[in-house]
Amino acid sequence: MPNEATYKAVLDSLDIGVLLLDQDLRLVHVNAWLSNRCAVPVAALINQPIGSIFPTLKNSFLLECCNDALHQGLPKKLSNTLDASPLPLYDPNAINEGEHLLQQSIAIRPIESKDRRLCEIVVRDVTKNVIKENWLKRIATNFRHESQQKDTSLAQFAQIIENATDAILVVASDGHLDMANGAAKHFFGLHDDATAITKQVNDIFTSHHQWQRQELRTQLQQLIEELQPRPEHQKTSSANPSNRIPALATQIKNHAGQVVPVQIRFAISHHFGHRKLIITVRDCTDQAETEQNFYASENRFQTLAKLAPVGIFRTCERGVIRYANETWFQLTGADDSHLDRLSWLSLVAENSRETIELKWQASKANRLGLREEFKLIKQNLNSGQAKPLDGHHDATWVLCNLMPEYDNQEHVHGFVGIFTDITQQRSNQEAIERMAYHDALTGLPNRRYFNDTLEQHIRLNRRAQTAFALFALDLNGFKQINDTLGHDAGDIVLKAIAERLQKLLRESATVARIGGDEFNVMIPEFEELGALEIIAQRIGEIVREPTVLDGHEVSLSTSIGIALFPTDAANSHELIKNADLALYNAKDNKELPFVFFDKAMNQKATSNRNLLVDLETAIADEQFDLQLSSTDISNGANYVVVQAMLSWQHNNWGTIQQPNFIKAMERSRLIKPFNLLSLELICQALQSLHRHLPELTNLKLIFQWQAFQLLQPGFSQDVATVIRRYNVPTRWLQFEISEQAANDYFGSLLPIFLQLNRLGVQLTLTEFSGAHLPLQKITQLPIAAVEINPVLLDYGTNHRASQLQLSSLCDLCNRLGIVIHTRTPNGLTQLRNHGCQQSQLLEPGAGLAMDAFIEQLKLAIKAANGRSA
Repeated sequence: MPNEATYKAVLDSLDIGVLLLDQDLRLVHVNAWLSNRCAVPVAALINQPIGSIFPTLKNSFLLECCNDALHQGLPKKLSNTLDASPLPLYDPNAINEGEHLLQQSIAIRPIESKDRRLCEIVVRDVTKNVIKENWLKRIATNFRHESQQKDTSLAQFAQIIENATDAILVVASDGHLDMANGAAKHFFGLHDDATAITKQVNDIFTSHHQWQRQELRTQLQQLIEELQPRPEHQKTSSANPSNRIPALATQIKNHAGQVVPVQIRFAISHHFGHRKLIITVRDCTDQAETEQNFYASENRFQTLAKLAPVGIFRTCERGVIRYANETWFQLTGADDSHLDRLSWLSLVAENSRETIELKWQASKANRLGLREEFKLIKQNLNSGQAKPLDGHHDATWVLCNLMPEYDNQEHVHGFVGIFTDITQQRSNQEAIERMAYHDALTGLPNRRYFNDTLEQHIRLNRRAQTAFALFALDLNGFKQINDTLGHDAGDIVLKAIAERLQKLLRESATVARIGGDEFNVMIPEFEELGALEIIAQRIGEIVREPTVLDGHEVSLSTSIGIALFPTDAANSHELIKNADLALYNAKDNKELPFVFFDKAMNQKATSNRNLLVDLETAIADEQFDLQLSSTDISNGANYVVVQAMLSWQHNNWGTIQQPNFIKAMERSRLIKPFNLLSLELICQALQSLHRHLPELTNLKLIFQWQAFQLLQPGFSQDVATVIRRYNVPTRWLQFEISEQAANDYFGSLLPIFLQLNRLGVQLTLTEFSGAHLPLQKITQLPIAAVEINPVLLDYGTNHRASQLQLSSLCDLCNRLGIVIHTRTPNGLTQLRNHGCQQSQLLEPGAGLAMDAFIEQLKLAIKAANGRSA
């Protein structure tokens, strides 16, 4: 026997697969044919168990046969029928291995080599044989099915003819009917086959028009003559062979006498030496209606395409225009004389043409449509050259929808497109965006736009490590203009100030209206704080410039808070907050029109926030008391003036008087509940005084209010409600407000003063010096008293102008019946020296709680009564 090397060399030359296994079923050798068809590198796995190389073989019948060959010397052949592919072998030329698994025939036999026995596995590729065998089986099966079908074809054919919707007639050579299907019997009124075969074909065809009937009969006669037998030498091809007999479109009458449009087809059948004329009559009523509807639809489509509000066009595969409707020509400005030179891409504005072309190419590669918005350049085609009209671009915004057209081989041979004019929509969209980012009244950027711009500046300045400033502006006195002259006048003022700010800062800053009378200004660059101070001063100056309204000049002032980035804040939120804090400080300090932010303001703001939290709790828990002091007891104890002030019993800080906490509530939501609580305590005090001292017939309880308290919506209604609830005389109430507050909010406070006056509540103007409120405005106020400022009395002693001011005030109060209050005996003397007819000395003592005050008041009344007695 040859040695193993020779044996292996021979095996590698074979076109079959060979595997050699030792007695432990380990791989000894695999030839080249089989190695090339394995999915795993079998040649590199010599001496490995075949079960680990091919896991699918474990516990398989093939391994059992290998064991039989090695231990019992039994050969074995494995049928392809039982297991078509025992080994995972694949066509080496296949791309997808799963679809090309080889069909295998396997023979297993033992072979002796030196002192050991090996198992030889021979694998043959029988894929082609199996395919051929399956093909032959399919042919045999198909042949058997065809034979079975032929057995029933005649009956089926007869059934098909009988059930056909067309009328089918078979005519013999003598012109008699040989057969008529069901549709023919129904159409021509033939009751049964016996009746049908007695009929001549010419008798059943009747036409509406004489010329149509004659034409039909002539053609029938010619065809019947074709059926007659002829001598062999005369049998030549007819001018109209059976398969070329033209169809006849005509109108005939059915059995009911109705004229029906029909299509008649003729055919001559040769069967077993007999010639038959087969006539097929198709009722074309529905087809005629369909064609009529189609033509009408086509006409409508052409009309709609012509009048369509969108531009419709078709192009070749390169995008050159081949067809366009009238609207397209109107949109593009092109004419139809040089369409073959015009690409639709040349109509796209230059700044977006390259982008649109790339998207178009991508859509073609992906076999998708294109949907894009772009500017369309109207064209002027002269000598085939596309140029912008008059040397400029007359641009229209369009929405382009472009879809590819395919030929029979699925190749793109052109495009169909639509241009929709969206110029107005774009204009509307831009207007909407402008409305979203700009103030409708002034045209300035609004809060949203300003915040976006602020974020951009912060990113840019952080990267460039530069600084910028944020100004927060608030107009002082604007509310009075709205309240006295109306909102239209306020709008005029806002627009005027917005124009001035834009004119002053248009090149260097961003100006925005944040809301109401609030503006923000962003100064992008500055060299030193002095430059910002100059800008703030100039802003103050232009705001103070008078505005003419209905022939009258009005002027405002402004408070400005300034915060710097990055010195004062690390982000936009902090920067806005700190600028607002600086603004609030500027408003509190009327002497400074602008204030720079410093960190102490944060501490103050934190303290104010904590104070507001405590105040909210105090209002809810009613931690306030009314402190009372009598200022005058006269006229036999019948007239008593009581000064009232709230005090707060704080858990940690003890007693806090009203002036020390009231200012913190100015811009909070606590004003209304605090007002209601104050009114409740005042009316409770009046009730208690009246209950314990019924002899008092003329009582005045004075309580001081801040302007922001009186301006709280519904204040007058709240006063009326609480007074009705406690049923106290309104004439006992006297409300105070300072001269400066009355002047600063004159227009807004005047209607409130009038409402309170109608309720019977008297009003007092305090701290009057004439420096704020002109005397002529006093005539418009329904006030009962004026408390003179001691400064005016002290200064007026040696100052002529002050003397004149005091005299004028006394004369005015005498005419109007207004009482003038003073807190010093010297002041009372001066008022009388200036001719004041109604003056009163108010010297309030220390404030007392209700019970203590009542006891003190009883003693004072008793003493006063004793003096009068």
